[in-house]
Amino acid sequence: MIEQLNMIRQIAWSYTRTHPEMEFDDLFSEACLACLEASPRYDSSKGKRTTYYHHVAHSHLNNLIQRESRRTFRETVVDLSTYEEVLASDDPEPEERLASQQRWEEMLTMLSPEAQMVCSIITNEKAVFLPMDKPKHCRGIISRLLRGRGWSWNRISCTFQELKQATAMLA
Repeated sequence: MIEQLNMIRQIAWSYTRTHPEMEFDDLFSEACLACLEASPRYDSSKGKRTTYYHHVAHSHLNNLIQRESRRTFRETVVDLSTYEEVLASDDPEPEERLASQQRWEEMLTMLSPEAQMVCSIITNEKAVFLPMDKPKHCRGIISRLLRGRGWSWNRISCTFQELKQATAMLA
């Protein structure tokens, strides 16, 4: 496996370029561990060892990034609605209401048109019921709605990622 360390290092590096929120050291160690764990399952009759480790590292890092983005999205999607909750509550202080509205509007102006459309779906569309206490369910509803409007999965994913980063800056 030592011979494949350079290849694993290159794979981890490629993921840091496409996912700057992830640390190189974390990606590299995860890929190395995945290859070590998969080593006993290697069958030389099915292909070269390098090819096997290449697929194992890519697969593991893809799964890791998916899990991480789902986890962080679950944590931040509720944050997006907190500003609307303050605005909609019956008894906020006027200063609190105004500050919350200003933060919300500032965030909206910084977002791409796609992210603004998702925010408008969350806040304005009465035909869509979004159970805000179930963020994963909300994301699924919004994804299906956007897919119905012709959006690609990549475009949806990038928009959710942008919203996650924007809400993280507000928190």
